[in-house]
Amino acid sequence: WTQDEPSPTDKLKLMQAVGVAIDRSLKLALHDADGGHTEAVGMLDGIAAAIREAADRMSAQDES
Repeated sequence: WTQDEPSPTDKLKLMQAVGVAIDRSLKLALHDADGGHTEAVGMLDGIAAAIREAADRMSAQDES
C-alpha cells in the first residue's frame, strides 16, 4: 500500500499545525515553570518567622 505525496498546500498546513503545537507547548512549559517563586516564598516565610520571634522576645521583655 502506498500513499500519494501530500500537495504543497497540505504540506504547508501540516507545517503550520506543527508550528502551532510547538508554540503552545513552549507557552505551557513557560507557564509551568516556577520562576524562583518557591525560593521567594521560602525567604518570606523565614522573614515572617524571624519577625514573630522578635515580637515574642519584645513581649517577654515588656512583661518582665
